[in-house]
Amino acid sequence: MNQQHYPCKHAPRRIRQAFLQLLVCLVLLLTVQQPGLVLAEDLPPSAMIPGFVGHAQSHSLSCEARSAVDWMAFWGVYVTEAEFLSRLPASDNPDEGFVGNVDDLWGNIPPQSYGVHARPIAALLREYGFQAEARRGISWDEVRSEIAAGRPVIVWVIGQMWRGIPQSYTSTDGSTTNVARFEHTMVLIGYDPSYVYVVDAFSGQAQAFSVDAFLRSWEVLDKMAVTGQREPSSPPPEEEQVPATEAQGSTYIVQRGDYLVALAQQFGVTWQELAEVNHIKYPFVIYPGQSLIIPGAIEPEQAEPEDQPDEPPASIPQPSPTTAETIPTETPEPTPLLPARDPEEMVHKAFLPAVDYMSETHLPKPHGMARQIFRKP
Repeated sequence: MNQQHYPCKHAPRRIRQAFLQLLVCLVLLLTVQQPGLVLAEDLPPSAMIPGFVGHAQSHSLSCEARSAVDWMAFWGVYVTEAEFLSRLPASDNPDEGFVGNVDDLWGNIPPQSYGVHARPIAALLREYGFQAEARRGISWDEVRSEIAAGRPVIVWVIGQMWRGIPQSYTSTDGSTTNVARFEHTMVLIGYDPSYVYVVDAFSGQAQAFSVDAFLRSWEVLDKMAVTGQREPSSPPPEEEQVPATEAQGSTYIVQRGDYLVALAQQFGVTWQELAEVNHIKYPFVIYPGQSLIIPGAIEPEQAEPEDQPDEPPASIPQPSPTTAETIPTETPEPTPLLPARDPEEMVHKAFLPAVDYMSETHLPKPHGMARQIFRKP
């Protein structure tokens, strides 16, 4: 009689084991991580994304478009700032479209000329074939996980990481959102325990700010950001991958020990042309595996003339240890004599891509930058 009152206690062992296995599966399903998300305890203390090249915005209020097209170029899709601006919808609600005139003064709030928030930017990026998502209230750990995974993040801040004051604004469609004077965008490309590293749309240059200053400024507009990456299943047409000005010429994969000057001589171009077309900045470091566009290059392997089979082509300059070290005298710029290096060998702060591995001594002072007051052109 007593056994009938406690059936679970005396259930077969295999039933109890199956129940435990089901319970474990349910727990795992509830705690599974989102794809690409790294838990805080698993995040590296510092991370830097190499290869991001910035450019200065063309208009007083075009920082969001500038950040977006530089972000696209990082993934290999080239669109002009003007084209991106032309495709943004217009609205008096910054969460729906661009507010005002792109050439008006900076520092206003809607309905005066203002700019645009993350949602329209992400929507347009998706039209270009990106997996882009507008985020609001995203955590600092989530942003760091994006950087650690090699994905730059567009962030909305106030000026040069200034303290800002959020204001509630209601547009004509009845929607309410937070806005702030001197709204601005930068692309976050790195962090360490003390600093964040960003590419500023105003100057196109890499800058460093304290983590505290960044978090305080970023929080004004509700920690707004655009995250994402290139859509892997639908690569864009070839003409979208290479700018029209760079479409002519061949490509070369950098080998360890290559020099920019030597490669330029090998392909019959100047090192300045080679640096410009590949957006290589001072100190002109190249690294193994990097793909270089050779403008109007002379192919290194040319067919020999049939009537002179024993003579090598005379039009191909052959680099030598001495010619590779030749310093151009016609320009006062630093000579790019740095050989190709593996990124793993370099200190992480040297990975500031907008200036291509500039040394720590070239980093702007964060606090000075945060205090610098400037006005957009």
